[in-house]
Amino acid sequence: MSRLLDEGFSFKKEVMLELSQGSVAEGLHFRNSAGFEMLKKFSTDTATVAAFDVQVRLVRRDNFHEVLNDAEGADRQGWFLEYHNLYLDFYNVFNPLLDDEARGGNAGRFNFRVGRFYLPFGLNLQTDTHGTVLQLSNERNFGFERDWYAGFWGSINADFNYDCYYLLGSGYDVAFKGQSGLVGTRMSLSNKYLNEYGIEGGLSFLGGERVSEHALDRSPSVARDSRGDGVIDTLRYGGDVRWRHSIPKRVHHAERGVERWP
Repeated sequence: MSRLLDEGFSFKKEVMLELSQGSVAEGLHFRNSAGFEMLKKFSTDTATVAAFDVQVRLVRRDNFHEVLNDAEGADRQGWFLEYHNLYLDFYNVFNPLLDDEARGGNAGRFNFRVGRFYLPFGLNLQTDTHGTVLQLSNERNFGFERDWYAGFWGSINADFNYDCYYLLGSGYDVAFKGQSGLVGTRMSLSNKYLNEYGIEGGLSFLGGERVSEHALDRSPSVARDSRGDGVIDTLRYGGDVRWRHSIPKRVHHAERGVERWP
C-alpha cells in the first residue's frame, strides 16, 4: 500500500460553490460540489509504463436553470454523483516487439488509451481550460464533451502529435442504442510550440453515429437529420488555434532604484 500511494501517486481535492441567476423570476441556481482527482503512474526502474486517472465529484443542484458550463444539469436535480475522467493509459505499447534501437526511435509514439475522456476534437483534448475565460467545450456541438473510447495517441515527430480513437458515441453513460459509434482523429502541434511560442493548434475529424437526447432536444436541425430512432449521423471537421501571451510585469531593481519592463 505504501508503494502504491507514494510512488507516482497524486491526489487533488476540489470544492466548488457556484450560483447563477437568469431573470428575477428564475431566482438563484445553486451548484455546489466536493470531489477529487486521483492519478497513479506505474513505472519500472527505467520508464513509466502506464497511468490511471479518475475524477469524481458529489454535486448538489437547487433551482436549476441552464448555464453554459452545466448543460446536462437538468437531469441531475438534488444530489448527483458525477464521474468525469476515468481512463487507463499504456505507454510505448509496441516495445515488447521492438529491439533496443527501435524502442529509442519510437519513444512516445505509440501509446494506448481506454476509458472516458475529452472528445478528440479541438483544443479541449490538448489543454486544460478550467482557469481561462474561454471554455473550450464541445457540449453544444456534440451533446457531450466526453465519451468512452479506445485508441492510440503519441508523437509523429518533433513538430506534430496525433490522436486516433474509436468512440462509443453515447456520452455520459455506457449505452448501446443502435449506434455504430464514431471515429475521431486529430493532428496537433507538439508541446514545443506551446512552451516556446505560446501556440497550440490542430486539425480534427469526427464521424459516425452517436446517441444524445440532449442534442436532439436542443437542436431542431439535429432532430431533423436523425434517423428517427435516436441515432444521429455525425460528421464534424475543423481547425483550431490559440496563442497565449503573458502580460509583462514591472520589475523594480532596488540596488539601482530603477524600473524596467522585461
